[in-house]
Amino acid sequence: MNNLAYYDSITPELFNVLPLNARVMVEIGCGTGALGQRYKKLNPFCQCIGVELQEEAAQIATTRLDRVIIRNVENLDLRTENIPEKSVDCFVYGDVLEHLINPWQVLQNHVKFLKDDGVIIACIPNVQHYTLLVDLLRGKWEYQDQGLLDRTHLRFFTLESIQKLFQNAGLKVDIIQPRNLKNDQDFSLFYEKIQPLVNILNINPQELAIKASAIQYVIRAVKTNFNLRKLFIHTAIMAPVGCDRLRVLEPDRFSQTIPGVRTVSQVKMADFNLGNPVEEKVFIWQRRILNYPSDLVHLKTLLQKAHYYQKTH
Repeated sequence: MNNLAYYDSITPELFNVLPLNARVMVEIGCGTGALGQRYKKLNPFCQCIGVELQEEAAQIATTRLDRVIIRNVENLDLRTENIPEKSVDCFVYGDVLEHLINPWQVLQNHVKFLKDDGVIIACIPNVQHYTLLVDLLRGKWEYQDQGLLDRTHLRFFTLESIQKLFQNAGLKVDIIQPRNLKNDQDFSLFYEKIQPLVNILNINPQELAIKASAIQYVIRAVKTNFNLRKLFIHTAIMAPVGCDRLRVLEPDRFSQTIPGVRTVSQVKMADFNLGNPVEEKVFIWQRRILNYPSDLVHLKTLLQKAHYYQKTH
């Protein structure tokens, strides 16, 4: 293998949305098992199963994961591998679906093996990235060894077609997070120069800013019939204090892996207008030193909002 590092990488944004209480996780295209190995340090009780076609990478993964299936996932019936239907807490597809002949069918097949409250997590390249748009205007579509036009990519997706991919598989999307290149000055220039065309075509500039800057999307989805409870946890903390990480930041990190849960922490302040009407809300004042009379006003505001929420729900 010429590029083993390709099979040994972990996408941080994808790793951060993995459910930390999974008992069975199946990673499609597990490579060397790097993601599962790191995950088991957080959740050693999970059975991590990898599926990998590249044999050299798969052999390394066998030393890191509980099981590795060396097969082409498109020709694989999980039942033959003693994986019963509705037994998997989490399926992971890290930069995999775009390499498949029929990713739509693979997702539909795997949903049957997902628990009713299980999640599917994926990272998918964005063919609407501005670098590809510019190259297309110049008449260029050149495959590369890796990246957005990796020569092994068989399917290409935009934000809209990603959403349809999951919907057609019987899934509803919980979160879609764009991944952007850091400090991308070229995008800023592109966005500035394309504004006249945006206006002529009646394109929403805010939507374009998201869709054209995202090099990939990280998606978390649940079954369509799963009752997704929306919960917003808002914490005001007195940082820097040594206990903030243990009492707020790490619990928030865990809570955010639960579908439907969103967390925000603010330092020495609290914007009581955060959240939206479809979310249940929890507000936490962590080690707050109250100042009179300003914080008394804040407390009254909180009580009024809590009373309004009870009346309207």
